[in-house]
Amino acid sequence: NVNYNDRIFVGGLIGHIGSNETSVNNSYSTVNVSGTNTNAVNFTGGFVGLSRGNVTNCYATGYVESTSANNAAHAGGFVGYMRDGSISNSYATGNIHSDSNTATTKVGGFVGYSEEGTSALGGMTISNCYATGYVESTYEGATLGGFTGASSGTTYTNCVYNKDSGLANSGAGNISAAGVTGYTMAQISAAGNGLPKLVGNN
Repeated sequence: NVNYNDRIFVGGLIGHIGSNETSVNNSYSTVNVSGTNTNAVNFTGGFVGLSRGNVTNCYATGYVESTSANNAAHAGGFVGYMRDGSISNSYATGNIHSDSNTATTKVGGFVGYSEEGTSALGGMTISNCYATGYVESTYEGATLGGFTGASSGTTYTNCVYNKDSGLANSGAGNISAAGVTGYTMAQISAAGNGLPKLVGNN
């Protein structure tokens, strides 16, 4: 397990990918991840806490929990906060839980919060990715999505969330979910759908 207190960015494998010139390929995390920050916003992801890089052929299968007593506690099954770069051919299967008392919290099955940074060139992209975990928050006013909690400046292509996981009508929290579709687990596992079938796929 990965448990960190008073860290802003917490990930199962990587805390922070700091540049869109950085690439991470063919990697995975199977640990449960818990990030707690009492004095600042918290971003926790099953694979990476904050990503500004380019991630391909990766997956995360662990449970994700983000906690902040006085600020937003963003959480995503794969990435807590995406600020630049791209993610492709990747997936997350763990359940996601946020414990916060603020309405600005974003929680998603794959990405908690996707927000284009000032250094992002041509926008961010997420393609051929899926999430199967159950998404929840203790705060009723938080923004939840089966795939992404909230998003701006991001293009989605062939992205899928598990519509049997409790968010059947909500691929994205507060955006028009173009490129994001709800599938059953049988559809996610089916051959020929363009989704990754990496080692560890369940």
